[in-house]
Amino acid sequence: MDIFKLLTFIFCSLITLYFIRKISIKFEFYDLPDKKKIHTKKITKTAGLAIIPIIILNLIFLDLNYELFYFMIFLIGIILFGFTDDLLNLSALTKLLILFVMLSFFVLEVVSIKSLGYLFNKNFDLYFFSIPFTILCFLFLINSFNYLDGLDGLLGSLSIVSIVYFTYFSYGELAFFLISIIIYLVIFLFFNMGFLPKQFMGDSGSLGLGFIVSFLATYLTQIESSLEPSFVIWPLAFFVYEFISINLIRIKIKKNIFSRDLNFIFNIFAKKHGQIVSVIMCFLIHLFYCINGIILEKLDLNEISIILFCMNFIIYLILRIKQFNKFYKKI
Repeated sequence: MDIFKLLTFIFCSLITLYFIRKISIKFEFYDLPDKKKIHTKKITKTAGLAIIPIIILNLIFLDLNYELFYFMIFLIGIILFGFTDDLLNLSALTKLLILFVMLSFFVLEVVSIKSLGYLFNKNFDLYFFSIPFTILCFLFLINSFNYLDGLDGLLGSLSIVSIVYFTYFSYGELAFFLISIIIYLVIFLFFNMGFLPKQFMGDSGSLGLGFIVSFLATYLTQIESSLEPSFVIWPLAFFVYEFISINLIRIKIKKNIFSRDLNFIFNIFAKKHGQIVSVIMCFLIHLFYCINGIILEKLDLNEISIILFCMNFIIYLILRIKQFNKFYKKI
């Protein structure tokens, strides 16, 4: 990326984030405080829309292949759907149904997970399970990103780590696009943390970032083959572990998994240590998992990677339940 394009993305991110915040204030697109949220003041929640101009610039600058071109078109659609969800406050089931339809078209037309790689002396091809498995993976990951959008600086910093991980295994046009997204996220953090006029990403951002990471995990393992499936799990680990843990806890206490509450790891950390320390702790946990992935990939330890991933989840779940018992006293 040359200096002109670098400055273009920096300038575009800054101006668009300022402009979108002004428009949001004018039309009162606010995230209002309530008992199930941490913030106590109304904050604009449309910063995710600022990703769209970044996408458009990439469409102008880059000579994209079929998969990358349609990925960016669908990404705009996902972001706009997230914005619509923020405005209309759709029910969880309605939101899942619409996402399912959108992702079904994308998976059928653009990219799907055809193989889980060569593991334990066996090639794990998915055959006719490929399409439904891919759709479920996308839904799972996108919603896990949405779950971790609840504390200033959290989703932005976690997303940067995951995207940097994928950038390490990318090249050419895709690497260019990912650098532009990293630039946006770094600038967004200045807004989100209050160094610049404060704003939230909203569902337009959390769904968009979840879709980006879901696509990267699929594209790099199935199309580019620059990353083995056994190592793609690590930049997703923290999101996956937390998503599964929350829902297992809700099932255990006989609570609707679609209900909203404050039982998130970042809220538990924040209650004991404060919000800034909570973000740092989550960031370090996520970074630890990603470093594991890089090391295991360099050593070409495919099977060990899968085993360690499962062991780490068991450890995470046990500690997660203990934290829940300690701070919420419900199980």
